[in-house]
Amino acid sequence: MNPDAAPRLSRMFGRQVRDADGRAIGRVHEVRLRRIEASTPLTGPDFKIEALIVGSGGLALRLGFTSTPARTPWPFGARARAALREARVVPWDSVRESGEELETTLALSDLETVEP
Repeated sequence: MNPDAAPRLSRMFGRQVRDADGRAIGRVHEVRLRRIEASTPLTGPDFKIEALIVGSGGLALRLGFTSTPARTPWPFGARARAALREARVVPWDSVRESGEELETTLALSDLETVEP
C-alpha cells in the first residue's frame, strides 16, 4: 500500500489482517489518526493514518464499551474489556494490501496490545 496515497477509511473497516507469517490477526474495527497541523492558517488540519486496531476489541473500543468509568451494562463491559486484551495495534507503515485482505510485515508477537 502506498503510504503517500490517500486511502479511504471506509475501505479499511472489516478487512482481514494477516501477520508476516500469514496468520489471521483479526479484522480492522478502528483506525488511529494523527493530526498534522496545516501549513497555512487558511487551511484546516490534515490527518494521517497512524495505525489500525485489529480484533474484536477494536470494535468494543470504537463503540465506547471500554470507557472508564463503565457506561455500559455489566455483561457488555466485561466482555468488551476481555476482547480488548486480544486486540492489536498494527502500525500503518507496516501494512500492505493483498487482494481483499491486508498484511503486516510484522509478526503477531511484535504487535502492541491496545491501551484503553
